[in-house]
Amino acid sequence: MIRLLDTLKEEQRRLCLHGPAGARLLSGYQAYAGRPFALFWAQTDKTGCTTALICLLDENFTLCCSPDADGEELAAFLSALGAQRVFCEKPAGLALGLYPMETGTALRLGRLLPPSAVPCRLDAAPGEIYEILAASAGPGLSPPDKTAFHADLSHRLRHGAALAATALWEGKPAACAVACTAAATAYISGVATLPSCRGRGLGAAALSALCRALGPRDIWVLALSQTLHFYEKLGFVPSGTAGWYTPRKP
Repeated sequence: MIRLLDTLKEEQRRLCLHGPAGARLLSGYQAYAGRPFALFWAQTDKTGCTTALICLLDENFTLCCSPDADGEELAAFLSALGAQRVFCEKPAGLALGLYPMETGTALRLGRLLPPSAVPCRLDAAPGEIYEILAASAGPGLSPPDKTAFHADLSHRLRHGAALAATALWEGKPAACAVACTAAATAYISGVATLPSCRGRGLGAAALSALCRALGPRDIWVLALSQTLHFYEKLGFVPSGTAGWYTPRKP
């Protein structure tokens, strides 16, 4: 049975501590629970145990489920809601019969590297972070909408649902790393360096500073093939496949 949620119970939170989809879902809940545009559902089995959680935010779905989840029921539910983009781990996508759209390697931070000598900050304004992300856009990578990005990041920072770090070059922010956060987990949502400042280790420094600031949380990231080695060098360990899936065959 799938029911709309008002409050996440501790048992349900624990379901989200094993991958990037759960980290995204918990961060979304911390930031937007109770808002009319953010909806959360739980699937339960016959004994009342939660087997899956679903979040709908900005027309995007995030799915976190256990091996005992009813894939057929979840697939029918998402289809009824007209879901086109679902963020989940590969086992969930397979169980629901979803097709991969944009997937990569899910990695979990295994060890922290020693602090970098590059100066970093944790108080950069959303506008400064946006400028780095926008300047780093290229073929196949479009910058986010500026107004929506600023509003979302500002709100998440105020509600403890995000953290960002910037690395400085000649006293100015030149690289950034951003994470969606919850109490026990975090998901790295973006790492970027200004094109004119690349090759100096600034992106690695920003990410390292961010991971240190996140403390004892489980930290997850999704890496494409061209960024996998970057994250592995910084102590992240591969842990399966995740990303965006769709009910429709591409």
